[in-house]
Amino acid sequence: MKAVRRLVVLAAGIAALAAAPHAFAAQPYPLNFKTFDLSGGTRAGLTYSGGALRLGTPIDTFNYTDPFANYSGDGANGSGEYAYGTWTSAPTLLDFQFNELVASWNAQTPPGTWIQVEVSPQMDDGHWAKWYILGRWAYGDTDTHWAPGDADFHRTSVGGQGDKDGYVAIDTFFAKDHPAIAYQLRLTLYRRTTTTATPSVTRLSAIASNLRNQKNTFPSAKMNSQAVDGHLGLQPRPLELPVRLRRPTLRPEPPGCRGRLHCQAGLRLPLQRCRQLALQHRLRGRSGPGRRRHDAPQPA
Repeated sequence: MKAVRRLVVLAAGIAALAAAPHAFAAQPYPLNFKTFDLSGGTRAGLTYSGGALRLGTPIDTFNYTDPFANYSGDGANGSGEYAYGTWTSAPTLLDFQFNELVASWNAQTPPGTWIQVEVSPQMDDGHWAKWYILGRWAYGDTDTHWAPGDADFHRTSVGGQGDKDGYVAIDTFFAKDHPAIAYQLRLTLYRRTTTTATPSVTRLSAIASNLRNQKNTFPSAKMNSQAVDGHLGLQPRPLELPVRLRRPTLRPEPPGCRGRLHCQAGLRLPLQRCRQLALQHRLRGRSGPGRRRHDAPQPA
């Protein structure tokens, strides 16, 4: 009789443990990835053909001051007058509220040209926030095909954009006190007024996500100790958290990373490691045109 009671108690205990939340259960994180149809949207001063957006008849000019002119004595200066055209996406409404967004693209930027990508989020109260610049980008920081100081451009992030709705850290938009429910992207193509060259963009994508803990609960210390102290036949092990993928910093890269380090693993790299990998890629001849790259991290 005692044996039967023990079996009943043991069975009840196993059932209770099975029903308890697992200490390492994954949290749901809403995420949306979208690649835009560049043949759609609203174009101004741009043309679309062969799967690419290019400058047609520019809509206006823009005087740009390179904030990193002659950076580290490289002699490059992207300052000057540029003609430009724009492409604007239709609003993208998501089925969840998001607090982060980052964009990526495939582009070609001949000497004297560059592109800019912006986002405007719609906040949860319905109003549309301003346009936030996610990056000013050119494939090469310096172009030896042109005279020094004539067409060189430093790709860069833009600081000081924060307001009541959000801010940009390096190249990622973060909502501030309230989440967003929809967004638009705007792409601007620039070329110096002294050239007829044009940048071309063949792909534009964005990832919107909400990485906050959706359940707002965490495993208790007691639950964790029960799961690892051997009562259930489990061995203690470190909690393996996934590495969070990030996009590249867009500030000028150091001399060791001059246009050679490409986006492969999607991880931020320490400055010294960046230089080492850049040298390895240079020796192996593994450089290719037109893709957004990962550079050495810089403060926002």
